[in-house]
Amino acid sequence: MRKALTLLELLVAVFAATIVMSAVYVVYTRLLGTYTQESSYQSSDIKRVLGLEILRQDIENAGLGVGKNETAIPVEWNMTKNELVLRTLYDILDQKTSAWQIVDCSSGSANVLVNKFFPELHVGQAVYLSVNGTIASGLSSYLTCPGNGTYIVYPAFTVSAPSACSSQYCRGIIYQILNVDVPDYCAAGTGELIREVKGTSQQDPILDCVADFDVRFDWDLNGDGIIEQNERYLPVSAIGKISATDERKKLKLVTVFIVVQQGKRNRKYKFTNRLRNAGIDFTAKIRARIGKNWQQYRWKLIKFSVKPMNL
Repeated sequence: MRKALTLLELLVAVFAATIVMSAVYVVYTRLLGTYTQESSYQSSDIKRVLGLEILRQDIENAGLGVGKNETAIPVEWNMTKNELVLRTLYDILDQKTSAWQIVDCSSGSANVLVNKFFPELHVGQAVYLSVNGTIASGLSSYLTCPGNGTYIVYPAFTVSAPSACSSQYCRGIIYQILNVDVPDYCAAGTGELIREVKGTSQQDPILDCVADFDVRFDWDLNGDGIIEQNERYLPVSAIGKISATDERKKLKLVTVFIVVQQGKRNRKYKFTNRLRNAGIDFTAKIRARIGKNWQQYRWKLIKFSVKPMNL
């Protein structure tokens, strides 16, 4: 007949079980932490892809519906405020702004030749451009001919807001980092990359936990049709004051640099990568902005270049 367990054997069994359970708990907590971290990365990545696509299309469509003789530059970077201003009549977040028409006014009355308006689209005022791209009417009543030519007509829907242009109505789409509704997990010193329409209350968060935002330009300064090495990634300070006419002729690419936080803070992690691209080093700027704990976050430097198609 088998004897019962002695007290010593029972204590040894309990001790062994405790060690096993402790090991299982450690593995579980590590797996859970990794899963939570990876989930936050994936969620951030999805939002980042959508936000960057909006920014890319805004830059690509800068100058759409803006006359060639408009003096306000279509793509403007304020180096002091880290603020990007894009002047256009098209807003990717407002589908009706993609409408346009070609109107013939040779008979004294408006005859629509090409209609890209949506059904039942109500248009009160519009911008008229001549077929050569110059301003025929900066803002007037829809289907009121500004002359006897043929015109491209763009509807104007936010005329209650101040125009971002000087000689015509246009929208000013502004990107900048603001301390507005920043998620709790973002490092102190980061902010939201906000997209707003000048003169309105519209503010749309594009990217979370942004530590830096910079814009550089590729120019064909000598007009030879080639972007030379010394004409690439130029800051505004290297370009100097330039007219809208010169920008339309010489601006070839807009390159955006954004440093974003990936996931939440990890006290056991040490970020050691160099945030450097195109000869621009963002590491010192991030260290100064975030503080001594900056290496406990994962950082990603996003870079993409866009050719403005409507200059």
